[in-house]
Amino acid sequence: MPYWIHQEITGPSRMEVFRYEPEIEVGPEFPKNVFSSILKFGRAQTDVPGTKTEFVEEMLALAPKSVLIGKPGKRGVPDFFEIRQGYVISHRLVEKLEQLEPGAHRFFPLQIKRQDTGENMGEHFLLYLDQKPDIIDHDRTLYGQSSPATGVEAGERVNFRFTQVGYRERPDERWDSPLINFRQGGAESCHLWRGTVGDAKWHRVDRTPGGTTYYSDPLCSQLFVSDELQSLFRAGKLFGWNAQKVLEKPPSWFFEQLEKGVVF
Repeated sequence: MPYWIHQEITGPSRMEVFRYEPEIEVGPEFPKNVFSSILKFGRAQTDVPGTKTEFVEEMLALAPKSVLIGKPGKRGVPDFFEIRQGYVISHRLVEKLEQLEPGAHRFFPLQIKRQDTGENMGEHFLLYLDQKPDIIDHDRTLYGQSSPATGVEAGERVNFRFTQVGYRERPDERWDSPLINFRQGGAESCHLWRGTVGDAKWHRVDRTPGGTTYYSDPLCSQLFVSDELQSLFRAGKLFGWNAQKVLEKPPSWFFEQLEKGVVF
């Protein structure tokens, strides 16, 4: 049963990020015109859904070499944290990923420096995460918080925001797991991946006056991890993400428990 990385929870793993050195260069020519969105979304925003701009070696030169952060918490720099252009991960997390899915991801070395003191906190990596399998079963996944419902149309109405199931016997925990079902066998070979709405018609489309079309996948910033990776993350005492176990239960289970007053 996979885990969902809940990115809205604040806590000691949150990092204050000031800027890159050098800043990511943006320009009209390839690959400067796509590199920033590739890092952030796993795809160029000009990619038609179902296609992908392939990584080219020229992109290596565009990656920042360091990032300036605020003062870390007592545990130091997290093994995983989000920045403006994607995600930064530690050597330790790189090792776990390579253990489970060697060669599946790309990592750009990144020096972590304190903004206030200039202290070098060591090397992490900017993660290029392009794994985006179309495996969510929308008809068996709940969307929306005030009036949970299944189906891709219900998802679109709430910008594909997952229902987070709260348990009344745990009042100190405002939210618990999302109820998401994956297609049979879809997540078996995945360890760290992005969500996707799948079909092109569910992507947001924006067109500029100059004729450029941009596509936005509402689920591409929702990250999932496998049981195996989460177990290694915990066993190694890594920190930085808040992983909620996915409830792979029938939606009817939720409504039955809701009627009984067990969940909300």
